[in-house]
Amino acid sequence: MTEGGVSRGRSTQESVLCKWVYAMYATNTICEEIERFCNISFDSVDQHVDPRDSRIKRDDTDVNELVGWFTLHNPFPNTNQLVSLASGIVGNDQINCHRAHEIGLQSMVKITGLNFNEIKLKRVDKVLPLSAINKSVKINDCKVSIDPMLLFQRITVSKKFESNLQEYLQYELSPYPTSLFDSNGMRKTTKATLYDNMMPVVIDLDENNVTYIIDGGFLLHRVVWSKDDTFSIILNKYIKYLQTHYGSAIVVVFDGYSDYSKNIKALEQQRRTAALSKSYEVCFDETMVVPISQEKFLSNRSNKKKFIDMLVEKFKTVNITTKQARDDADVLIIDTAIALSEHQKTAVIIGEDIDLLVILIGRTQSHHQEFFLKKVGKGNVKTQIYSTKSFDQYPRTKKHILFLHAFSGCDTTSALFKKGKKTVTRALEKIPDLDKLVEVFQQENCPKQTLLENGVRILLALYNAPKSEDNIDHFRYTQFIKFTKLNKPVQLSTLPPTSVAAHQHIKRVYYQIQTWLGKDLEPQEWGWMLENEILEPIRTLLPPAPAELLNVIFCNCKNGCGSRCGCRKSGLQCSLACGQCNGQACLNASLYPSNPDEENTYDPDILEGLEMNMTDNEDDDNESNIFERQEEEDDEQEEDN
Repeated sequence: MTEGGVSRGRSTQESVLCKWVYAMYATNTICEEIERFCNISFDSVDQHVDPRDSRIKRDDTDVNELVGWFTLHNPFPNTNQLVSLASGIVGNDQINCHRAHEIGLQSMVKITGLNFNEIKLKRVDKVLPLSAINKSVKINDCKVSIDPMLLFQRITVSKKFESNLQEYLQYELSPYPTSLFDSNGMRKTTKATLYDNMMPVVIDLDENNVTYIIDGGFLLHRVVWSKDDTFSIILNKYIKYLQTHYGSAIVVVFDGYSDYSKNIKALEQQRRTAALSKSYEVCFDETMVVPISQEKFLSNRSNKKKFIDMLVEKFKTVNITTKQARDDADVLIIDTAIALSEHQKTAVIIGEDIDLLVILIGRTQSHHQEFFLKKVGKGNVKTQIYSTKSFDQYPRTKKHILFLHAFSGCDTTSALFKKGKKTVTRALEKIPDLDKLVEVFQQENCPKQTLLENGVRILLALYNAPKSEDNIDHFRYTQFIKFTKLNKPVQLSTLPPTSVAAHQHIKRVYYQIQTWLGKDLEPQEWGWMLENEILEPIRTLLPPAPAELLNVIFCNCKNGCGSRCGCRKSGLQCSLACGQCNGQACLNASLYPSNPDEENTYDPDILEGLEMNMTDNEDDDNESNIFERQEEEDDEQEEDN
């Protein structure tokens, strides 16, 4: 069986798979008879060279070499948890995809000697992948993996729930708040678009009075290695680069990689690492030649930590000042620049992350003018210089630039669906009432109730709610009704978040702003939770839908789900959550019984007639925002591009 099974990863319907399984025995018998008739065995045909002894021996040798190499160079993270190499998602006790082979063998033992129509399937024998972590809802004390749009679709087609729709829309009606999250986690925006609103400055710096503060994360990738270099040569390359371009007045500030208990950026770092080709941990010293590419080497957190330690020691020998933050280095970089400016020295920050310029402007509006020298990419590229006055063309927004950046999405806060930085900037400039509402986010020890009330009012303003509206759940309901009456398609992610999900987003925004201002708060009190020794955002405190709805929208048929079945009337397939219909030979059911302790016998004729209700899930980023004015749509389209 190739990777991906019969379907090779494609969306093959269950009826096709059932036909294939049912026909395999007969097909195998025919093949054996043809071989016997032609006097040709499997291992003697030219097309089948793999079973030959010479090929098997050579393959065994290759496998042993690979095993030996992987023994010395482990490509997988050293952890006792089940982690997705693609997305970084950590599995729980219910995820068993790593035991797929074992579970498959056990299932084969159970069906040995049975006719196909006697095969009994149990849901407890099903292999659950890591994707079930973010796509499961709890129904009747049982977690069921479900498509994020399925629950919403079932509600919209169930007419008898119209009288309670306002109550139901207080829930997200999805496994996660789709206006703030997607299947990979927090929604992301293109942070660099904020540079479009910044004005570069032209200035001749006095090299005798300039101290360069260099972002260590930027520096690690700025100096280019080759795989033939030893680590000693690489360390000297960094020293030569710094001394050639910035002289001796240098402070290099590195991120910290040891304490994750308060590092809200750890999940984002994990996501970025997962997006790269996975690397393995390397045991190295200065005499060793680099075994892999620079990108792969630095994508491993342990490698990066050890390499930074080595760089710090090397820099000390040539009197290059270094600092290392407890976690993210951005705040320490800005603090260093402010301290230098107070001693009448010109501080120039070197990096490319827009976060540094935003924090610099937000923290130094009343201080001496500092500069941010932006370098992008590797090699000879155009350098642009920005200062704390680069955002002066937006006077009302400038004093709230930290709020602008955090509320519209940064590394540690969610971006609102189709509500980018240009939309928030425009709102702060044009809506006078927002000024006072935003001020509380920079207040130390702001009362949570005041913070949440102001945050909700800001959200309502961004979604063009009337001034009289102060309840985001009610506005969510009115928007849904408005566009369904106009026969316009309602996509769940275009609705504003529920009040519960919005409160968590507002708390995370406040925590991030206070962190940028140098305040030390407890993240678990501000929208974060410690899960598997890493901080993860709290998405919502409510279930996807009320229990009565989860129990009712799935049918409770007892006689095979005929024409009166609620799921069938709605054009939907019965799911694992349906009450009792899977206890019989359901004509509209999935392949697994809803009760893991119940067994179910399926007739092949019934299996052949089953059809999957496939849902075309378009990428959220291609959805059109039906709530924004036309001019806002044009701006957001430009931002997405």
